Amino acid sequence: MGLLSAAYAPSLGGRFIEGWDDRWLVLENPHVQVLDLAGLSAAVDPTIDRSRLGWEYLPVRDFTVMIDHELWRANPVGHRLTSFLVHAATSFGVFLLLARILGRPLLFSAAGSVLFALHPLATEPVAWIADRKDALALFFFVASLLALASAREPGRSPGGRRGRYAVSYLLAALCVLSKSNAIALLVAIPLFLPLLPRLETAGESAAARRGAWCGAAALAPFLALAVLAGLVHFLVFRSGEVVEGAAPVSSLLATVPPASLRYLRVLLVPVGLSPHYRDPKPGALHGAALGILVAGLCAAGTLRIVSLRRRPGGGPGPADSLAFALLLALVSLAPALAPLARRSAYIADRYAYAATLGMALAGAVLLRRASGGRPALGLALAAVPAVLLGTLTYQRASVWSSEVLLWRDAAARDPNDPIARLNLGLVYQRLGLGKPAEGEFLACLDLDPENVKASHGLAVELLRRDDPDITRARRLLESALATDPRFHQAHATLAGLLLSEGNLPDAKRHIDMALSLDRSAAESWLELGNYHLLAGNPEAALAAYDEASRLAPGRREIARARAAAMERIEQRK
Repeated sequence: MGLLSAAYAPSLGGRFIEGWDDRWLVLENPHVQVLDLAGLSAAVDPTIDRSRLGWEYLPVRDFTVMIDHELWRANPVGHRLTSFLVHAATSFGVFLLLARILGRPLLFSAAGSVLFALHPLATEPVAWIADRKDALALFFFVASLLALASAREPGRSPGGRRGRYAVSYLLAALCVLSKSNAIALLVAIPLFLPLLPRLETAGESAAARRGAWCGAAALAPFLALAVLAGLVHFLVFRSGEVVEGAAPVSSLLATVPPASLRYLRVLLVPVGLSPHYRDPKPGALHGAALGILVAGLCAAGTLRIVSLRRRPGGGPGPADSLAFALLLALVSLAPALAPLARRSAYIADRYAYAATLGMALAGAVLLRRASGGRPALGLALAAVPAVLLGTLTYQRASVWSSEVLLWRDAAARDPNDPIARLNLGLVYQRLGLGKPAEGEFLACLDLDPENVKASHGLAVELLRRDDPDITRARRLLESALATDPRFHQAHATLAGLLLSEGNLPDAKRHIDMALSLDRSAAESWLELGNYHLLAGNPEAALAAYDEASRLAPGRREIARARAAAMERIEQRK
């Protein structure tokens, strides 16, 4: 625990990553700011409008954020501490799991769990509140495997087995209710069973063996959970109409090999990490060779695991454990690598977090082999990677302590990444640093001329100047809406510009469009209030300002506008 605390200490004192989901999920989300029946109902009901919850059905994540908000309000230290404790608990669970697989001496299982705990890829789930879902999903997955292992212990009574199976199924359900991609982890459970002690031992009675729920009967609930969760997540996701640009299947699949290489690199050599990577470029001939190699490794690993079932007695050998480690890592990465209905395979550090569990098992096995099973030598060998990983994690946690540091680091690592330049510009904009914000938005537009968020951000800065460049700002907003007519923020900002010019009819049209696209955006309600105030209806303006204040509590411009409406009402009296 001391090693973990030291490695992650910089991130525990950091701030929210507001521009990347922490603001809408934690700071301005009415669904998670009150721990009551209404909030719980919103968390567990998949049929409600989930626009304020990211068009995802993750009740476990949402419930933990509710508890944090009840305890800590808007103090980021408390929220990050919760994520840190989840990761620490998962690390202890990894130790127990490795001990189940590898047996004694426990030093090698402890070393593997330390490698997992200190791997820099864990920094995102710990430091980024919105990514706590990865830490939660892996925690419940590891706990489910431990309960499953306990259920299959030789000598367990039939009733005891059934109870532990039920606990394992419940924990698996909590896993897929923490993160949608965790469905892939349930697929790895059949690969885990052969690594456990055999149930058919000489000391067991026939009744005990009949009550063991072996084979398909024990696995069926996991597969049913995976199918049901996949259906629910798909329907919720589709309800938000979140669709990416289509591309030919051949070009989509060609992005899998380079993405796989990137994941392999950050797993083995976790340096140069970034919160965002550009879409992988389609692989050439070497990509096809890599694909064949990975497919061959998967087939060989699966055959190795399956053949283990037929061995008489004894625990798994090093090759068996390594096969499971490889398959677990590949299966956990499958949702990010499978380019279904999107532009390409995904590359993000957070998607490799679960794969570090497989790396921990492989590291423990290799460490035991390298040391010849001698604990003293094993401890000496384990110290080197532990210190290196801890140092890298400390550096990465320092970057995640500040949103400015995070996106400066990302832009420095890849100056040609438009998303890094855009997000750095948005951070500067929230801090009121107009000139640096303009520079980053212009850099983003040079790299991606059709980036509507950069166009909108630059337009906002042009309007905030002492001498506003209204003509250029209008051109940017109209260009953004021509590219994306559903960009509600551009509609709201253009409405504000039109209100300043006294063009109330066109402003109202854009306000109505913005609200029809997203009724949870405080900016649109603010502009609606401004419209009603200019139209001479302060009562309606006050109602709009109240809704804006509910959606974004504490915003000064909303408070000032509300005070103006109240003053107008008092003057009428």
